[in-house]
Amino acid sequence: MEIVTLLACLKAKQNSILPQYKFSTLRGALGHGLRRVICIKRRAQCQDCSLLQHCPYTTIFDNSATQTEFLPLVCYSGNEQMEFHAGDTLSVHITLMGHAAAHSAYTLLALQEMASQGLGKDRQPFAIGHPPPLPQVQHLYDTPLPAGSYRLRLQSPLRSKTGSRLTTDLGLQKILHLAQRRLQSLHEHSGQPLPPLLSDTPQAQEISRNLHWLDIGRYSNRQATKMKLGGFVGTMEFSDPTGAAATMFNAAAKIHIGKQTTFGYGKIELEGI
Repeated sequence: MEIVTLLACLKAKQNSILPQYKFSTLRGALGHGLRRVICIKRRAQCQDCSLLQHCPYTTIFDNSATQTEFLPLVCYSGNEQMEFHAGDTLSVHITLMGHAAAHSAYTLLALQEMASQGLGKDRQPFAIGHPPPLPQVQHLYDTPLPAGSYRLRLQSPLRSKTGSRLTTDLGLQKILHLAQRRLQSLHEHSGQPLPPLLSDTPQAQEISRNLHWLDIGRYSNRQATKMKLGGFVGTMEFSDPTGAAATMFNAAAKIHIGKQTTFGYGKIELEGI
């Protein structure tokens, strides 16, 4: 299976202030940019549009209109800089998967639109760096990794639920389940058969855990209220007797795991130790 990535470099056109954590800022601006460059009917709501089932905007961004669970987009930036001077850069990493992978051209136009319209509550203008980003096709699954000991880094908040409640004790088996479910959902969304790797949850042994909860505030335009969306960040070390757990994590790292992945939540990174 293949995914498409875009790494855009946004350059500040004037001195600007942005939030430390830009997850919802960038995702919201990208969504507005997508709608401006794609929508030809300019309706307030998408649900009753005759083009709903064939629209790149709802395919990429708005699952409330299509009533599908999986959103095939990740918009991430790990930049925590708040004060930008003219000429400073902000990197934004976009991942498109499943049916959305065919719409990288629209996504690039949306990046240009969101930069020119401005970021943050004061609409501070940016510009796409030159040359503009080219879509990069990546294989989701690499060569299987060997048995051994590994370190898993949770680089952006990993948020999940156990039943109807937020998970408050995040162990290795829960993270393995989240990775497996994320990959399975992508295959279901794409209509592609599951590889043998995803048939069972791999067995691995947790060695150490150094995680903490990070709360991030955001304003929801849809709900017209301030919200807190927290999650776990930090590191976890584990031993893998077969390499299957590491191989699964290596694939899931490309598409993030857990909840709010379109915001850039659930970014993980794997390294051998």
